[in-house]
Amino acid sequence: MDGWPADKVFDGSQAGYAYDDVVFLPGHVSFEASDVDLGTKLTRNISVRVPLVGAALGTVTGAEMAIALALDGGMGIVHGNQSIDLQVEMIKRVKRYIGGFILEPIVLGPMHTLNDLDALYKEKGIRTVPITEDGKIGSKLVGWVGKRDSDACDDRTRQLRKVMVQSPTRAVEPVSLDEAMSALRQAKVGKLPIVDEAGGLVALVTRSDLKKIRDNPLVSRTASGQLLVGAAVPPGRGDETERAAALLAAGADLLFVDCAGCAREEALGFIKALKAERPDAEVLAGPAASCREAKRLIEAGAAGVFAGAATPPG
Repeated sequence: MDGWPADKVFDGSQAGYAYDDVVFLPGHVSFEASDVDLGTKLTRNISVRVPLVGAALGTVTGAEMAIALALDGGMGIVHGNQSIDLQVEMIKRVKRYIGGFILEPIVLGPMHTLNDLDALYKEKGIRTVPITEDGKIGSKLVGWVGKRDSDACDDRTRQLRKVMVQSPTRAVEPVSLDEAMSALRQAKVGKLPIVDEAGGLVALVTRSDLKKIRDNPLVSRTASGQLLVGAAVPPGRGDETERAAALLAAGADLLFVDCAGCAREEALGFIKALKAERPDAEVLAGPAASCREAKRLIEAGAAGVFAGAATPPG
């Protein structure tokens, strides 16, 4: 027996099937396994390479799970069963794991001293910094001080202009993250400054991020290179508006409005208010157990719907 085609199995005229009732028969394929694309969209603007999403449960998705899922091509929804501050810190940890374009790098000026660099190392662990004309991001890049430049000088009162490397390797905007990483690789440097046409420092990319991207080819990341991560916002607790604003400010790419623990009208009202305040916010909502429920969530402003039966958040 050659079996039934999928359209006959799922045409709705037969009884329901359990897992043990269905066996997939092997057949000839004319493509390589590497050609298979499992990518899918969570919303119109957010795609993942692997269709795996970490549940917004305290026992499932925190920062570590969200990082692991994103590195393997999926996405984690950091749970909301915690204080706003703790959830925000988890989102920031995920976003810091791969910096991508570092848009606010630590910068010093030529008149700063090696003592200032030492203080920076003690406070933030940074030994390598770009030097701009006035020590601010956006100003003209004039040099670079690395660990070897610093260690070679015993006089810690010496100004950085006397020890910095002038005219360091750089990339000029407009440049994509992949192009910047390629330039970083070719230059064989640990960090690469990105400047505008006038020579002003606008961003930084690092070799450590290059290695993480190279070692995880399916990684789910934004256009700026950071890991994709979502955050749950349980409505009906009184802090949902404040929580949503804080999570978006922390860099959450998607907000999951968890309807499992609240009245449905409460969730719909919150989604409408959120989209009115932040029309750019990507909102996933659910669970929805019927087409009617899904339609109401979409009409309220959800860009995606999580299908399934409601279970209490945990």
